[in-house]
Amino acid sequence: MKKAFTLVELLVVIAIIGILSTLSVVALNSARAKARDARRLSDIKQIRTALDMYSDGPRHVL
Repeated sequence: MKKAFTLVELLVVIAIIGILSTLSVVALNSARAKARDARRLSDIKQIRTALDMYSDGPRHVL
């Protein structure tokens, strides 16, 4: 006699896979948001540095 999975067992496995994939997508989106925020902060610091360098540029005193 062959042993096979029952419909209930298959549905449980599919539900578990669905829950795990949902959790991973949520975690990935959170990580992407944090990466975007870090990039924005880095860009702001670079702009601030460039503006400081521009304002402290060569001064010609006559």
